[in-house]
Amino acid sequence: MMEAERMKAIALWAWGRGADPRLVEGILWGRKELAESRLEKLLALLPPLSEEDEKELRELFSAPLDQLFPARSLEEEVEWAWVRYRTFYAHEAPRWFREKYGPEPTLEGILALGRFKGYWKPEEDQEARRILERRMGVEA
Repeated sequence: MMEAERMKAIALWAWGRGADPRLVEGILWGRKELAESRLEKLLALLPPLSEEDEKELRELFSAPLDQLFPARSLEEEVEWAWVRYRTFYAHEAPRWFREKYGPEPTLEGILALGRFKGYWKPEEDQEARRILERRMGVEA
């Protein structure tokens, strides 16, 4: 069975080439046991590919996973936590999170979100705090 991350990368690539968005969504968010058969169907329904597209597709099938989804820097992860905070709070946050942190992003709330979602490793927490303090000081 193909890795879920690889199937997602191929589905996103195919979506950019005109694939059926419903099939792409089924691969990204549907039942995992159906993803591989959906991917086969999605690729079979793609319009004819150029040589360059065929080469890209072959690379997606064979590339190491860390090349498909390169890691973001800690600074980018901190920025992402800050950007995502309000949406996370309104739509995803568990009750304990909403009881402890308010709807507006704060230093501690953003750090808690980053820890909760695994945007950085626990040993990177102090550095994430420094980055966020610097950013919030600049934008405040």
